[in-house]
Amino acid sequence: MRRFTMMGLAFVMLMGSFMLLAPTQALACSCVERLDPEAELARADAVFVGTIVKSKPQRQQEGMTGPIVNRQANLFEVQSSWKGVEQSQQIVYDTAYLSSCGMNLMEDATYLVYALEIDGELVTSFCSRTVGIEQAEEDLAALGPGYTSFDKVNLSGQMRWITDKDYDKLIVGGGLLLLVAILVLRMVRYRNRS
Repeated sequence: MRRFTMMGLAFVMLMGSFMLLAPTQALACSCVERLDPEAELARADAVFVGTIVKSKPQRQQEGMTGPIVNRQANLFEVQSSWKGVEQSQQIVYDTAYLSSCGMNLMEDATYLVYALEIDGELVTSFCSRTVGIEQAEEDLAALGPGYTSFDKVNLSGQMRWITDKDYDKLIVGGGLLLLVAILVLRMVRYRNRS
């Protein structure tokens, strides 16, 4: 019985160590030539000017062993739009400071945003023409006046559910801890019977 318990304990510890050695994804940034404002407008799914009212890190992973994507969720209050935005608030994701293509967008700053729709979400990157409003003169002149009438929405509730926590590891770690506790209790009971 003691041998079985020790083998079980060794197995649990071995499986737990695999959690610590999980691979992470490394990304490099390579942009093709930047497009002019008109071409970028045609390529983008959404183009608007907005101020970031909330910014949060988000960790995404498919299953327990899929690639990990760290990104930033940015809640914008939209001032004007040229394409793809009909609401007063919009969530746009970027890879932030976590990769070389990240934008590192800041709360309370206003941006001209060019975003692509990927899997139903708007995403921007360093490779787009997204810039702070101070650097957007050329683009704003080329784009002309945008529209400013939007459906009033409040997306702060959606931002509440965005997290950078890895719940998979907590669940597996808790399960392994529970298994170790059960094995230790069985070992103690076995010793007390002897």
